[in-house]
Amino acid sequence: MSKKILFITVGGSPKPIITAIQTLQAQRVIFICSTGSRGSISQVSGEGKPCEVRQGRQIIEKLPNLPTHLALGAAFNPDEDIVGLDNPDEPAECYKIISEKIAALDVEPRDIAVDYTGGTKSMSLALAMAALDQGIELYVTTADRRNLLAVERNEMTTPVFTASISIMRVIEQFIPDYLAQYNYQAAMSHINEVMHSTPLLPEHKRQLRRLYDFCCLFDVWDRFDHAGAYELTQDFMKLAAFRETYGMALRRIIASRREIDPDFALPATGKAAHGYEIVEDLLLNAARRAAQNRFDDAVGRLYRALELTAQIHLLSAHHIHTGAVPVDCLPPDWHHQTDAATVKLGLLDSYRLLQEAFPDDSVSQVFAKTGKKLQNCLGIRNRSLFAHGFQPVSEDDYKQIHATVLQFIQQAVPAMDGGTQFPTKILDGVL
Repeated sequence: MSKKILFITVGGSPKPIITAIQTLQAQRVIFICSTGSRGSISQVSGEGKPCEVRQGRQIIEKLPNLPTHLALGAAFNPDEDIVGLDNPDEPAECYKIISEKIAALDVEPRDIAVDYTGGTKSMSLALAMAALDQGIELYVTTADRRNLLAVERNEMTTPVFTASISIMRVIEQFIPDYLAQYNYQAAMSHINEVMHSTPLLPEHKRQLRRLYDFCCLFDVWDRFDHAGAYELTQDFMKLAAFRETYGMALRRIIASRREIDPDFALPATGKAAHGYEIVEDLLLNAARRAAQNRFDDAVGRLYRALELTAQIHLLSAHHIHTGAVPVDCLPPDWHHQTDAATVKLGLLDSYRLLQEAFPDDSVSQVFAKTGKKLQNCLGIRNRSLFAHGFQPVSEDDYKQIHATVLQFIQQAVPAMDGGTQFPTKILDGVL
């Protein structure tokens, strides 16, 4: 099927360029040429017969410029269809100019082809790189190399199979960058685009599908969909690098969540080590949001981790569920505040209940020492747009709140070990 547009580098013999254009039969040809008095632009816009066919050093034939020789007629617009390169030996500059020209076209990559046979090495490199970056099919025109002095009579334009290059770039260049930023959505989008735009061998499809599922697992987990993440772990539990670190950690988080979340329906998949694994999960999530400079989101998770610590402790140590606390479990001076049989306690009231009803409690005693400092930090959160105010949370605000909350939780629950942060690289065995 012919393409709408062909980009082709010009320079050297005109024969391969003629062969490529005649073979690919594009509706429009854009010539990439070097400028200047000795530039290849003369082969496209020069008067008379500027195209020289050589045998060795001998000129054996002269031809009109390429658009004329190929009878492109009205399909060729010299103002739009010539890309002039003033520095044809500077690959970075060539790449920028060519990429901008491709981007300016309102055409899908599948409707574009490039042939990088002619021109300087830098021109060819730049065109090929621009095509790879945008998922455009590459072609090259070659002839029998056994006699380099012979006139090319058997040139052939053929596609260049670049799937292996695309796969290597995804695996070795792009995905590590996304994982380092915990940007799983971007990784999945990139993989999906490659799978839909690049002809792939079955093995390549398997690798990309596996990598997509790996990123999807952590994306789902990152959104606290522990049940969904658990389903996705099944394909990776045979990998020791995953199973011992993340597979078992998720099962402990699920067990911890089951104890505190009455609406969490996933059956038991493991046993919690200390019961606060869901708090560790929140703290690690906060660190990921901070790594993305999303400090408001990070502080929101720290607030929830602090609240959840109180909820888990009240339930496990005193059998009090903060979502429905019987009034008779409250200190007497709280009774006048409600006529209901049960009340729901927020963060500060949960710790206040610990202090007043259970003054000898270990967590209560830690809060007694650090509660004022915590409340000052919570004031920063309360003034943010995501809480009750309009003040954005800065990086320094986050660091202050994080250090204070983490110190309190570590003192209140010494058994917590911090958990393991999500991977920033592809684990061994995934591919």
